Amino acid sequence: MEYHVTINGSDQAAGTAAAPFRTINHAAQLAVAGDTVIVHAGTYREWVDPKFGGDSSQHRITYRAAPDERPIIKGSEVITGWQKVSGNVYQATVSNNLFGNYNPFKTVMQGDWMTSNQKRITHLGSLYVDGQCYYEAESLDALQHASPRTKAYDYMSSTDVEEPFPDATAHQWFAEVSPAETHIYANFPEGEPNAKLCEISVRPAAFYPRRTGRNYITVQGFEMAQVADPWDPPTVDQIAMLGPHWAKGWLIADNVLHDAKTCGISLGKDYTTGDEHGPLRPGYQYQLEAVFAAREYAGWDKSRIGSHQVLRNEIYNCGQAGIVGHMGAVFSTIADNDIHHIGLMREFGGWEMAGIKLHAAIDVRLIHNRIHDTLLAIWLDWQAQGIRVSRNLMYHNHSGLYVEVNHGPYLVDNNIIIGERVVDNLSQGGAFVHNFFAGAYGHEPVLDRFTPYHQPHSTAVKGFAAIYGGDDRFFRNIFAFNDEAKKEEQGTVQLSGLPESIADFSARVKKDHDWPADLVGYEKVTQPIYLADNAYLGGTEPAKQEQQPLVSATPVKVGITEEKDGVYVTLDVPEALTKHDLAVLDTTALPPVQIANADFEAPDGSVIRFDHDYDNKAGAHRLIGPWQQLHSGENRIKVWD
Repeated sequence: MEYHVTINGSDQAAGTAAAPFRTINHAAQLAVAGDTVIVHAGTYREWVDPKFGGDSSQHRITYRAAPDERPIIKGSEVITGWQKVSGNVYQATVSNNLFGNYNPFKTVMQGDWMTSNQKRITHLGSLYVDGQCYYEAESLDALQHASPRTKAYDYMSSTDVEEPFPDATAHQWFAEVSPAETHIYANFPEGEPNAKLCEISVRPAAFYPRRTGRNYITVQGFEMAQVADPWDPPTVDQIAMLGPHWAKGWLIADNVLHDAKTCGISLGKDYTTGDEHGPLRPGYQYQLEAVFAAREYAGWDKSRIGSHQVLRNEIYNCGQAGIVGHMGAVFSTIADNDIHHIGLMREFGGWEMAGIKLHAAIDVRLIHNRIHDTLLAIWLDWQAQGIRVSRNLMYHNHSGLYVEVNHGPYLVDNNIIIGERVVDNLSQGGAFVHNFFAGAYGHEPVLDRFTPYHQPHSTAVKGFAAIYGGDDRFFRNIFAFNDEAKKEEQGTVQLSGLPESIADFSARVKKDHDWPADLVGYEKVTQPIYLADNAYLGGTEPAKQEQQPLVSATPVKVGITEEKDGVYVTLDVPEALTKHDLAVLDTTALPPVQIANADFEAPDGSVIRFDHDYDNKAGAHRLIGPWQQLHSGENRIKVWD
């Protein structure tokens, strides 16, 4: 069955091309496996809540834009009737009936790992004026006096920093909520607001099933915007602008998603696995319980959850994350997405903010995504096992890749990461192969948190362990000097003196501590670091235990520019690097990870060959780094179309 939806249709019509429906959600209450819902151009202000799912990847329900049309689903409603209060401040009133039982202008943002909620109040609502998101003023008095918000929240230090918000003096709003009405005040420096398109966010989602288990749904070709979704830590029901809500086999492709209060796409989790937070217990404890609840009560395994495809979407202007998910993203592929301008309004903050923030990323493939102008590009937190992060471009971020309390194996290959910090490694069991790193690499153990690891390619929990540090592999990477970063944290020199083999590690434990050592010895001796065939350019330095690294102290210029036809990297390359080609490496050369006792391999258990470069071009030999071909001197390389 094929249903059509147009902005001028009627939900009392037949839903055909000649007699289309008016709302997408009406079609979503009828569509069953095998049906297609074609949505035509227009702005649809609704929450699409599919009643049914598909039966398989071949027998799914498809929601797609009509050819050459771009329907827009908004979580907002138009607000009119502005009346001048004083100066440039105007006020408009709406009935609380507009919100139902969810008024985002009354609801305060809060939750686990949200570190700013002790310092300021932020509500879930937003005001958009001609598409521009205004800042929430700290008080009505501050709004009326056009007082700038001079302090931005810095989640990395959990403090306010003196940094005036862009446009914060002029473009602000404040809300007062009474039992029957919500009063919106706003500063309009450009004058009369009734001639502008003013919208307030009303709904927490645009396309998101309220019920779990709506499997095999395709969402393709839409624009979605302006939702008032809540803070999404891994301990609560993670609702976002768009997502499957604890299901299997969704295809989310070719959409433009922007202006979510927190998250654009959510690939997890279900509230039945836990939907509560402190203060009685730390969020860490709730998160541990969620893992067991998911296995015991919520059907968390490959037959029921995950295996989604998130492809070719543009996601931007989200306050927390472009893509988020705890447990629900397992076995999924996230590829060819452009994710940018995440977390930059800085009205709120906490330890859940990134372009892509995943917990329990088991056998996930993050392939060829561009992530830029965010706080963190990719954050893999807890239980990243069997994941492959390959051929991604990350730049203009505070940190490129942040891996926290994972035991591996996790594989990072053929990526380009440029910035002040390229990798923050608070994990073990990683392999970094054929990457280009220009920035600082951080490395530290985490001995106060025991996190789960799994049976290979499974959600079944195998055990728990602290992060002793080490057990990482660095093969054939280019480390290039970046003057934004600290010199002593570039390259691998900071790993000097750590064990270089299992034999070396065992000898140190036995020599320096009572044997058998139990936990104490292992906590005091870092696991081995394996290094081979890395290149260090422009003054970056290798760890002292690396044998025969390629080192060039000649200064290099690393640049990245966005131009009309794409993104380019410029790099000075010494002649020695262009001649240092090597036979193709595969994962049999990577030692198994120590704690999880698992191999580096594809999700089907096969060997991964590193015979394709960043551009996905194959070759019988490979240069060090992510590119198949480089020439001596300055190289100008197109890295994104």
